[in-house]
Amino acid sequence: MESKSYKNELESFKSRGVLAIDNLLILGDQENFYIDYKNISISEKSMVLSESDRKNLAKAISGFSNTSGGLIVWGITDNGDNTFCKNPVKNPDNFVGLLNNAVSKLSLPILQEVNSFSIKNENGDGYVITEIPKYYFSPVQVNPSLKIKDIPGKYYVRSGSDFVVASHDIISSLYNRQRLSELIYWWSVSQGDSYFEDEEKIICRFGLVIQNKGNGVLRDIWINYTSGGINSTLEKTSQIGLFTGWNMFGFGLNLITDKHKLGPQQIINPFLIELSLSKKDLTEGAYMYISFGADYVFPHEINFEFTKEKMNTFLLFPKDERNASNFTRIFLESD
Repeated sequence: MESKSYKNELESFKSRGVLAIDNLLILGDQENFYIDYKNISISEKSMVLSESDRKNLAKAISGFSNTSGGLIVWGITDNGDNTFCKNPVKNPDNFVGLLNNAVSKLSLPILQEVNSFSIKNENGDGYVITEIPKYYFSPVQVNPSLKIKDIPGKYYVRSGSDFVVASHDIISSLYNRQRLSELIYWWSVSQGDSYFEDEEKIICRFGLVIQNKGNGVLRDIWINYTSGGINSTLEKTSQIGLFTGWNMFGFGLNLITDKHKLGPQQIINPFLIELSLSKKDLTEGAYMYISFGADYVFPHEINFEFTKEKMNTFLLFPKDERNASNFTRIFLESD
């Protein structure tokens, strides 16, 4: 079950650049199920990846694609005490080219969806982000012909913040992916009217986007929503007509599609949520609960708690960085 994904962090890197790296380290965010930090071991003028960098990339391609996808952030040093620091990449565009050129040689099957991009400091150095999506058709192994010690031919999965060799049972289960379907979600925000703040309160508006990431056609897609201890307003989108039911009990909603089917990779966005939070007097136990699923798909249940700690963390952002994207990142990571 994929209750959240790396997509929020990916969008933060693309939209905020180096500031997103700074915030990760300021907030003490460690490596996790979706993010792996790496140094690079080549010079800025190198024309090929080092063995160490190829090994790290090959293991990550296999491990992330066999699990739920993820990101490598190149240019971060592990201090060895659960803390990390910046070690910017010299000539990051060159390193991006080397990574993208190496992808086709590192795994079987070849995953052309793996892609890297750079984010730069003012002086031209910076960081490189490699996105490795989940692969749905078969297990992914490190290329058996790869001439790197210890890893050729192995299958990896992501376990916590590490890549581990997959057991026989795990490999067998991965061969069944093609017949399975899966729903994932993320938050959509607009650049214009999605965020408001004054001395007393914060108002944020965002949409729930659900996507079919499997290979089957889904029917009977259902969504439930409720909240407590917060001011919450729901607004219908044009896709609400695909569902029956709305605001069934006065404080939440229960939706299910009537005849609409959701094909592979298609998305659906039936409503927008507007939350109003007091900056100084959050109600203890305030929450927002969402569940969703479809016929023959494992259901998701996600509970978000709105706490004073989260509010304090959000208010650490400079005022010009308090926006809907950072709001969803701080308050709407699944607990």
